[in-house]
Amino acid sequence: IERFRRLQSEGIVRQLGPVFDLHRLDHTSTLCAARVDLAHLDAVVAFINKFDEVTHNYYREHDWNVWFTVIVPSPERIEAIRKRIEEQEGVAEAISLPAERLYKIGLHVPTAGDSA
Repeated sequence: IERFRRLQSEGIVRQLGPVFDLHRLDHTSTLCAARVDLAHLDAVVAFINKFDEVTHNYYREHDWNVWFTVIVPSPERIEAIRKRIEEQEGVAEAISLPAERLYKIGLHVPTAGDSA
């Protein structure tokens, strides 16, 4: 913990957190993209941020300019969130782009007392 705090204070490590197996937790996730009129960008992003299921979002200089990820218990909930966002003023379209292939992060960082 002391080493992590030092690396964080030095700007080397931004954060440390778990990676969950969503399928074992009976959840699913998707990447979404929306085409948002720049005049409504702040309001739309604020609306997106109100959903607890949205983990993060970011802006891209592209027609599909707002991207966000959603983690939910069911595909139906993804669709409900997508529709609500698409109904917002300034949103031309919002789409879900579910993963077609699972990529696993295979990283093990040995710690003190670790036998691996």
